[in-house]
Amino acid sequence: MNFIILIASTLVLPLLHSLIKYLFYGLICKEHFESAEFYFDSNIIPHSTFLQELNKLEYIISLLLPNIILGIIPIYIAIKLNILFVLIIGLIGFTICSY
Repeated sequence: MNFIILIASTLVLPLLHSLIKYLFYGLICKEHFESAEFYFDSNIIPHSTFLQELNKLEYIISLLLPNIILGIIPIYIAIKLNILFVLIIGLIGFTICSY
């Protein structure tokens, strides 16, 4: 069962990564979600982009936010609660967000 969840998480985490970035772009852009795009490329890989310029701080936050939500927070929770499976999911999330 845990193996199936691990495989599923490697398929879902890239989608969540792009959705987090899309939501962030939609919230900070002047035209909100009209300035943000979420799409799948020809290899069914999710992507999110923005159509207007971000300042340096907004860009840095957009790079770090998926890593924090999908990687650092689960790793922290796993260490505090001593749950190996959540640690593995957090490490996979951190790795996926770093590409």
